[in-house]
Amino acid sequence: MAGNSKLHIAMFPWLAFGHMIPYLELAKLIAQKGHKISFISTPRNIDRLPKLHPSISPLITFVELSLPQVENLPKDAEATTDLPYDKVPYLKQAYDSLKEPMSKFLESCDDLDCVLFDFVPYWLPDVATSLGIPNVIFSIFTAAALSCVKPASVIDDRSKPEDFTCPPKWVTFPTTVAFRLFEVLRIFNQSLDANVVSDLYRLQEGMKCCDMIAVRSCVEFEPEWLHLLEEIHGKPVIPVGVLATTEYDIGEENQTWRSMKDWLDKKKQGSVVYIAFGSEAKPSQVELTEIALGLELSGLPFIWALRKNRGSVDTELIELPEGFEKRTKAQGLVCTSWAPQLKILAHDSVGGFVTHSGWSSVVEALQHARALILLTFLADQGINARVLEEKKMGYSIPRNEKSGYFTRDSVAESLRLVMEKDEGKVYRDKAKEMRPLFVDKDRQDKYVEKLLDHLRSHGRIKKIKSCQHSELNPNLLSFKHRQVLSLSSPPATMKLENNKDNSKTQTLKHGQKTLLLHSIANYLENTGGFSKTLKKFESEAKFEKDDLGDDSLIDLEEVFCKFFKTSDATSKKIESNQVQDTQMNGVTKKKKKCDTDDIKNQLRAGDKVNNSESVEEIITNDIVATEVKSKEKKKKKRIYDSHGQEEQDNAEALKEPADNGAGESPDKKHKDKKKKSNLETES
Repeated sequence: MAGNSKLHIAMFPWLAFGHMIPYLELAKLIAQKGHKISFISTPRNIDRLPKLHPSISPLITFVELSLPQVENLPKDAEATTDLPYDKVPYLKQAYDSLKEPMSKFLESCDDLDCVLFDFVPYWLPDVATSLGIPNVIFSIFTAAALSCVKPASVIDDRSKPEDFTCPPKWVTFPTTVAFRLFEVLRIFNQSLDANVVSDLYRLQEGMKCCDMIAVRSCVEFEPEWLHLLEEIHGKPVIPVGVLATTEYDIGEENQTWRSMKDWLDKKKQGSVVYIAFGSEAKPSQVELTEIALGLELSGLPFIWALRKNRGSVDTELIELPEGFEKRTKAQGLVCTSWAPQLKILAHDSVGGFVTHSGWSSVVEALQHARALILLTFLADQGINARVLEEKKMGYSIPRNEKSGYFTRDSVAESLRLVMEKDEGKVYRDKAKEMRPLFVDKDRQDKYVEKLLDHLRSHGRIKKIKSCQHSELNPNLLSFKHRQVLSLSSPPATMKLENNKDNSKTQTLKHGQKTLLLHSIANYLENTGGFSKTLKKFESEAKFEKDDLGDDSLIDLEEVFCKFFKTSDATSKKIESNQVQDTQMNGVTKKKKKCDTDDIKNQLRAGDKVNNSESVEEIITNDIVATEVKSKEKKKKKRIYDSHGQEEQDNAEALKEPADNGAGESPDKKHKDKKKKSNLETES
């Protein structure tokens, strides 16, 4: 896919605004580069998303999928903010019911290059793969949080809550990042119906089955965790930047913000504490009381965005202590409706933020250099808090290790420490130090470009139109994304361009077709990717851009015929002096020269191949030999560094000799080749 080609990307976020907003931020950045986005959600959620700037709105299409009604899910509840936390599993059940309409949408998009999906639709990779569409799990969680989830390649023997209070065994560097016991217990104590799929399973399956993993993070913030994530999953991990939240200012100010701004304008710079716990976290009544009385004891001015209930069906209302608002009227403001968080954090009078440690809230605080006071409640928040503590970017309110209980005194003392005291200066300074990382637009733009480069190189392979499409048998060997279709029907006869006689025809002999299949298997082994294999075939065949179209399947048999024409028409010996230095156990070895005389001999002997042996049998035998060979060549596997860049084996498998003698087993061929290699090494 050309470097300047325009992509069509589908995005399918989870139904929580802490997820939809980062997805929309990424969509806006991609659309600014001229690419097309299909943003998929439910009608009510789409209506509540921020307005788009007119310059990008034509490129972002909102696709509405109606959410099915399921038992126990409140009517009109389409996001986590619409219902109590214990009802969220039913929202996930309804979300899973979108599999069929989502499949139909993906199938209808012939020009779709990729789909980005969230952790909840664990079923989406199978759907996308069946349609030949590359799929990327885009996580709004940090790499540290994702790395604490068991990878498919590891046996996880953790079973007790206490086991999760230490870093997992696959973490290879010293760290204090792990859940605290009370955080684990809250996860373990969640009661799920038998037919409800757990979040952990969803995330594990999504990362196991996807083509790539994209993370809302950057190398400058957590390089070791990004590198670890690549290692344990064995697939590309692409940081997309922190995606600082932006708003399109439509020139309107509501009364709530005007009154807040007037109040903030009268306060000393950096003196006000802002308190908010996101759209999902809800303190218990006991916790709310201690927070309120702690704020009052601290004496610090504050603005508190307080949600007393979650949705219309939440009957467990939480209330402030009696007389609190009256006593603190001069000290602070309590907002029980929607609060403009970005505007509040951006005001110069705000100096600190009491937060649940949700990653979106952390990003919004640090893009305005606000010191962080941490009070976790659920999900990944505990891991985020440990990362921030380890980097001295946040201070957690002291709590009981088992119950998570905290007191009003610990709240008051924590606020004063971070906001005023000398020992809390490290947190204030660190917030200012980190701010450039979270607002650097050039850095963010580079991360988006790297993501797009990955999507181009690994994206859906466009169909290539043959110059003589009408004369081609549709049952030719075809090459599609993630699959090679080998059909055993007789090879078609095709016309090849010839300056002297355009009517001249050429047909692949059975042995030549066998060599084609061997070349595919060998090159796939060396590169590990279909996109690279395809590019190599195109390069070897010397296809010109004018030869390629976009409305037919790539025909590898035609590509291979053209390769024979361009590289073997004169029947001269083609010499390939390919030398590659590889590091194996600290000793540099030179790979043997690839003598294409073997290929010549195989082509001449093409008619001697046992015709009773089917193409499918040849493929099966070759794959067996390839798998044995691959175990001895682990160094040839494609790996990815923490910047999302690829290191690949430069071996040209098309020029490697492949023995196609009749009646010779793959095992014997493998042993003979290995023996020959050993003799050459000794010499």
